[in-house]
Amino acid sequence: APLLAAVIGLVAAGLLLEVGVRLLIPVSDFFWEPDRVMGVQLVPGKSGRWVKPGLFDVRVTINAHGFRDREHTWDKPAGVKRVALLGDSYVEALQVPLEQSVSVVLEQRLRAQGVNAETVNLGVSGFGTGREYLMLRERGLRYAPDVVLLFFVGNDLLNNSRRLEG
Repeated sequence: APLLAAVIGLVAAGLLLEVGVRLLIPVSDFFWEPDRVMGVQLVPGKSGRWVKPGLFDVRVTINAHGFRDREHTWDKPAGVKRVALLGDSYVEALQVPLEQSVSVVLEQRLRAQGVNAETVNLGVSGFGTGREYLMLRERGLRYAPDVVLLFFVGNDLLNNSRRLEG
């Protein structure tokens, strides 16, 4: 009986410690899963937090098509100019609330200029130009975009190869 009480006490203490650490030191959820064509994709329908203590703590929701964006139909609504945004973490924008992401801000600015625009965020962290092309070919063109914008940053070429990344 004393051994059982000691084991129960240790388990209870461990659970309390776990709960305390999770409350005091937030941990990011994992939003990616393997994909047979692109290597990785965002998990459709996943919700959680993206955290870097002292910098950001953002609630994140991935839409049904596997993008950090609001829901979009594959079919383009009549009279809408659709803009597809390709890129890596800059476009994916887990570090900021969705309303502050480049796709939402661009859509708001286009609409303020009188353009009936809808932006579609196709960004995924770590993507280089090769995977960005695959994303456009496999999923982006299904949205029938009128314009495709590639947000190219310096590491995008390096992300095409483990050898180049070092």
